[in-house]
Amino acid sequence: MHIRFLLNKYNFFFTEVIFQLTNFDFDGIIDTLIFSASKAGKIRISMEVNADNCEKSINPHRDYNIIRVNGEKMVSLNIDLAKATNYFIQLFYKTNQKYSCTRTKVGKLLSIVAFAYACDGKQAFDETIYKYDNCGTAIREIMLRFNDREIYSQCKYRDDAKKISEKLNEKVKIPDEYKDITDLDDDIKQKIETTFREFGAYTPAMLGECLNPLVNYNGIANDKNEINLSKLESLNYSDFSDCDISDNTLIKFLLQ
Repeated sequence: MHIRFLLNKYNFFFTEVIFQLTNFDFDGIIDTLIFSASKAGKIRISMEVNADNCEKSINPHRDYNIIRVNGEKMVSLNIDLAKATNYFIQLFYKTNQKYSCTRTKVGKLLSIVAFAYACDGKQAFDETIYKYDNCGTAIREIMLRFNDREIYSQCKYRDDAKKISEKLNEKVKIPDEYKDITDLDDDIKQKIETTFREFGAYTPAMLGECLNPLVNYNGIANDKNEINLSKLESLNYSDFSDCDISDNTLIKFLLQ
């Protein structure tokens, strides 16, 4: 059934349970209403909708929306890509710029964050991730944001593909354009920092090599090179037994 409706802010009382709804305007096809327990004894109402007809701003005030991506059900986290990018860049600055920090590298690191969430059935960002010319992934919005390839420049970097275990310099000066990380919750920050410490010392080319077996796997990318995140949840480490991934830290990071 194709409908258009507007829900105003009010409460439904039903068997002593309060249903609290906020304003949103939606034009699409509702497949299912899902009722689940939330904090403070309240009930959370989620919707499964046809993603082709769903506006990205379906409900900006909710923490989660359940959507269908290419027919598969995923929980949309609606993480702000620009602020997640800022947090990654802040972490690089806090190493006193020891490691290379380029737009392609940050895009690949954000892809890894998105893949880690996707393996748990969650869509981190609204933006599309693309398979990129035998070099892993790219996110167009990241490429368009930065005019220069390098976000900062140093004569020498310590890109040794080792885990970053050093204490970060919390007193380092962060450029104003990368300061805004408002509304990134602790889980998201932890996921970003874990990814940063694991892969921040890789070069963009190294990250591409790690990502290639994953994005080249049958069904992960469509004919437009768009990554189908919903397929990642069903992957297992054993699916890559025919590939030479003995040294692929990323496959182990995501699937073991």
